[in-house]
Amino acid sequence: MKNKNNTGKAYCLISAVIIIGCYAVQRLLSLGIGATKTLVLLEAMAFSLAVAAVYFLIMKSGESFYGILISLLGFKMLPPSIGGLRELSPGGYIVYFVVTKAAIVLFAFAIIRLFREQKYEQKIKTLPILFLMTAVPFTNKIAAELSAFANTYADGNRLYEYFICFAFYALTMIVTLWYASKSNTINAKLMCDYTVIALAVNFARRICVVIVYALRGWHISKSYFCWIAIYLFFIVAFYMLRRKKIKL
Repeated sequence: MKNKNNTGKAYCLISAVIIIGCYAVQRLLSLGIGATKTLVLLEAMAFSLAVAAVYFLIMKSGESFYGILISLLGFKMLPPSIGGLRELSPGGYIVYFVVTKAAIVLFAFAIIRLFREQKYEQKIKTLPILFLMTAVPFTNKIAAELSAFANTYADGNRLYEYFICFAFYALTMIVTLWYASKSNTINAKLMCDYTVIALAVNFARRICVVIVYALRGWHISKSYFCWIAIYLFFIVAFYMLRRKKIKL
């Protein structure tokens, strides 16, 4: 049984590496290499295969907790969007669009199936999963609309837009932190683990952008450093909450 659990966790770890790797590769390619038809089609094929591979590994793992965690990552991050695909290959874009929508269904199905197969004394509840799936996109949409409205009166000053985005994202993280603190151990662990991974990916992405821009001598917006500080602060906060919850 122990060997089976270790194998399942290994499958989930491999899945996480694939998801984050695909996301990182796409972002690095978009920064460092000009898009060509061949490149974007290769990306589309590779990321589409990654969806199938990750889904297979998650289902093969038999791990409810880690399977749900990785499925949430896949739901949000896989397959990554490919800039220029629509313009360079309309046919490829349509196929990739279908794959993107299919991936949402597959990972949602994986979450539902693994949720039903839980055998823990403390069970993962529905609301934390729904919260992780919808909270950030929901508040980001509100922030985007308010920012667009503010920009019409800002005369080119983007300070209001930055402030609105920072405020809504930080508020979402604070609410998530509070909700995790009120949850039982397994639900708090799920929320903290997922959020730390997501924050770490965003943190690394911003750092890479700053490095690339600095090497090329491009202007680096101070907003990047604000985002880096926000991500780092909440990584520490969620990590500390996770440790506290596990010790209880």
